[in-house]
Amino acid sequence: MEEITFRGAVLHAPPFATVEELPGGAYEYGGVQIDLLESMKQFALEDNILVNFDLRPSPPQYGAAFNLVANDCNTTDNPNTVEACNEIDIMVANFYSTPSRALRSELSPSWMRSTISTMKYTDASKTLRDVTTMEQAAGFGVPVCLKTDTFYAGVVAAKFPSIIFVSCGDQDICISKLKAQECGLYASDELQLRFRAANDNTLSVTPESFNTQYITWAFKDSTPNIRWVKKWIYQAVVNTTMDQLYFKYFQKELCPVGTAGESCELKCDPDHGEADESGLCVCKSTKYTGDDCSIEVPEEKNLISAGLKAMAYLMVACNYIVILGLVLWMILKKRSHQIRLSQPFFLLLVLLGCAISTSTIWAMTQEDPGDGPVRACMAVPWLYSVGFSITFGCLFAKIRRVYLIFKSAADFRRSKVTFGETCSITAAVLLLDVTILMIWSIVDPLQWERTVTSIDKFGVPLSSEGICNCQHWEVWVGSISLLHGGLLAIACYLCYQSRDIPTKFSEGKYVSIAMFSNLQIFVVGLPILIILGSDSSAGFFVRTVIIWMNDLVVVVLIFGNLIYHVHFHPAFDRVDKEDVSREIGSAIQQFSLAKKERSQRSSSSSEQEKEKSRRSAKIAQFGTSSEFKMNSRASTGSRFEMPSVAEESDEDDASGSASMHFTVPNKDSEEKKDSTVPSVAKAVKDVSHTSWGDMEFKSESIQSTSFKGLEGLDNNN
Repeated sequence: MEEITFRGAVLHAPPFATVEELPGGAYEYGGVQIDLLESMKQFALEDNILVNFDLRPSPPQYGAAFNLVANDCNTTDNPNTVEACNEIDIMVANFYSTPSRALRSELSPSWMRSTISTMKYTDASKTLRDVTTMEQAAGFGVPVCLKTDTFYAGVVAAKFPSIIFVSCGDQDICISKLKAQECGLYASDELQLRFRAANDNTLSVTPESFNTQYITWAFKDSTPNIRWVKKWIYQAVVNTTMDQLYFKYFQKELCPVGTAGESCELKCDPDHGEADESGLCVCKSTKYTGDDCSIEVPEEKNLISAGLKAMAYLMVACNYIVILGLVLWMILKKRSHQIRLSQPFFLLLVLLGCAISTSTIWAMTQEDPGDGPVRACMAVPWLYSVGFSITFGCLFAKIRRVYLIFKSAADFRRSKVTFGETCSITAAVLLLDVTILMIWSIVDPLQWERTVTSIDKFGVPLSSEGICNCQHWEVWVGSISLLHGGLLAIACYLCYQSRDIPTKFSEGKYVSIAMFSNLQIFVVGLPILIILGSDSSAGFFVRTVIIWMNDLVVVVLIFGNLIYHVHFHPAFDRVDKEDVSREIGSAIQQFSLAKKERSQRSSSSSEQEKEKSRRSAKIAQFGTSSEFKMNSRASTGSRFEMPSVAEESDEDDASGSASMHFTVPNKDSEEKKDSTVPSVAKAVKDVSHTSWGDMEFKSESIQSTSFKGLEGLDNNN
């Protein structure tokens, strides 16, 4: 049997090789490479060769150790003497095979592969900024520990030139500095880092790795029989000796594919799972579950649950029942003067608008688990916008009609606001909305789209959500919002101007409350929708509640006040027309007085405005205009005739007149006539019938006299 001896030096670099000095000056060697040498001795015996490895410690640095087997000894780059270099045949160290090393020495076949990676300290008491990647360390200015005189030190420095590096002489010093938080990461060989992390739970190897490297030994060029060493290294790779060493030092050997358990006795789906170090079958993707990863998890479609849909349908039914009940109530109470004064035609339109708007909730429940189509997509803006336009368009037109009538009476101007004109305003608002919706439906209609929100590492969809979408929805929603916002702003202005008109004739107060309530709902609801983001179920619930509450609040506020007056103040419905006319006259007088008080508070500097204010106050006090003159001592008083604010109906008096009379008491019936206003007397001489705004004036007892105290009011005309 042939005997061969190789002189070698061992570089201390756990777990690849360890060098421990024993008492008496001897050394004990261990690690991956020492185990490989022992395996090679067995391979040599198979070749009828007795091989010995005469080992000694090498310098602690990779560069210094490599110089002992390099072919450029006794040079500037390698100051070692030729004699010192000739003492070593094999350098047992985990060298990366590089072009420069291949020129300076003969390299063995690669017996293992590794990469450059990083490690971080994970203790809870850590105060240094936590980083995981080298880019983060560069961006936040966190230092990185790096062992000097190594090949990977140059690779890392060249790849990340902006990083602050902290140099350390060996691995133990680098890890000590990492724990002392002198650096946030430690960059080194991945296999070495994994070995240290496996024995210290405060250390963690990051997922980042780069620059795959192949590990070799370095031989002296003139070493005889070196071909046998190369053969035995290849044999260690082929017969899985290196695999066994890898699982021994770097990673626990896993169960074969398709098995799991402590003894690999259980099944694990080979396509979707693999056993971990503890033998547990771990699914490769959340798409699969089960003990053996064989159960496929259905894709999460983010559909609206049946419970939420049932709740939405209950909300729709609730509003429909309330609206239908109010329609029936109005039919039963159609003879009520309070309902007639509230203009029932427009009240019915308000109910219709709320019913259409509430139907939007039904349209929002329509969805498709796939890619559609969902034909109810475009119905959502149609139903909501048309319902809103009808509801608030009617309220706007109704308030405007009453406001103009009262304002004309207070200003003594002829003004006639017809039913047709009021309807045309509502129709105009609706037409604008319908025009925008028609263009939207033709040019860029809403279509059902399903978007994948998450996938597994294999690209298999895990969850998706479907929405109605179009390319330029911001333009269309913005246009409709601008129209609705403008309508609400004008309506709020008219409500403010009509605040002094009694609620029997105008629901301005309650419309204002309804609008403010709607504004509150939107102010609270929109931020919630933004916070919820892609949570389709929660977003659907919030949108449903917003629409339901908007419509219900409008109906309750507008009709609640009306129901209260009809049922709890029935006296107004039982009085005769003379009493009703006095109510209207009193309402105009109240509106005029309030206007006069506001005018006085404004402290206008214009004398003309002051005279007009005085004139309005006097006329409001006596209940008639300076354009007309009546007998101040008439015992029968005077009577005005004005079209009812309510709609004309066949319930009027037997004469068929659609007018409503109101009587203004004669304030000066007991006083003497002191003076007259010639211009006024001339203007109304022999007048028995005329009109005022939308009111007709008829006097049953007119004499050519004027009110006491109105002398000189027309002198400025």
